[in-house]
Amino acid sequence: ATIFAALTVSMFFFHKSRGWWFLLSAIAIGTARVVAGVHYPIDIAAGYIVGVFSACLVCLVIRPYMNKYFHFFE
Repeated sequence: ATIFAALTVSMFFFHKSRGWWFLLSAIAIGTARVVAGVHYPIDIAAGYIVGVFSACLVCLVIRPYMNKYFHFFE
């Protein structure tokens, strides 16, 4: 759940329309893992929180350097 949440937030930062597809996929995967009995809902929610926080932190720190050195992110 953490990885999929981080991927979703990262996609929203760089490509919003694809971010919606990643969001739907992340929700479907989290729901499927709860239904299959692999995780409890609180596990998935905590994974999403950690993933969103870490992706925001990394994107906010790295993005200025990416725009400076790679012009295709502008």
